[in-house]
Amino acid sequence: MDETVGRHEERANGSLAEQSGTEHEDYVSGVLYDMLQKEVVSLRKACHEKDQTLKDKDDAIEMLAKKVDTLNKAMEVEAKKMRREVAAMEKEVSAMRVTKEPDQRARRSSAPRGVVNSSHTLSSRNAHKSR
Repeated sequence: MDETVGRHEERANGSLAEQSGTEHEDYVSGVLYDMLQKEVVSLRKACHEKDQTLKDKDDAIEMLAKKVDTLNKAMEVEAKKMRREVAAMEKEVSAMRVTKEPDQRARRSSAPRGVVNSSHTLSSRNAHKSR
């Protein structure tokens, strides 16, 4: 920076004006250079902050993705557990049906006869009494 500013001042005084005309260098004033340097520093800082924000968001996304995976696995485990419980209940129900079927058949076959016989007996008794 100092070298550029120094050459610019010397050229203005005329001491370097004798150099070849083919050398064209762009010179920036010290104040403008300082402003540009501050702007570059602030832009780098802003870029670093945005990069950090993006990194933080990526970390948060990764953490949430892990939580989603964990929840999905837990849901799968619960679904398997429920399926097992339902299958066990269905087996119990079918076993109960199998054990109750002979009892129900015995009741069905004996119950109507008993009911018919007893009602027939009652109606025949009533018929004898009413005469």
